[in-house]
Amino acid sequence: MVKPRERCYFCGHGTLEEHRVTVDLRRGDRLIVIKNVPALVCDACGERQYSLETSREIDRILEEVTRTGQAEEELKVPVVSMR
Repeated sequence: MVKPRERCYFCGHGTLEEHRVTVDLRRGDRLIVIKNVPALVCDACGERQYSLETSREIDRILEEVTRTGQAEEELKVPVVSMR
């Protein structure tokens, strides 16, 4: 398992630091935002790594919100197209 302060496997230059991040996921046409997710984040390229436990919890939350439609809050998100 990757630990804090190890070198980033993606870019090979940065080191991984523990952070709490926001994860934005799509399920069909729905955008689901999960806040306060523990992650190791590369200080050079921003690549994120999640533990197996965190990945499973993200999957569980995604399934629950998709099934029930219930969330802590709703966001109004602007949507634009490139011309």
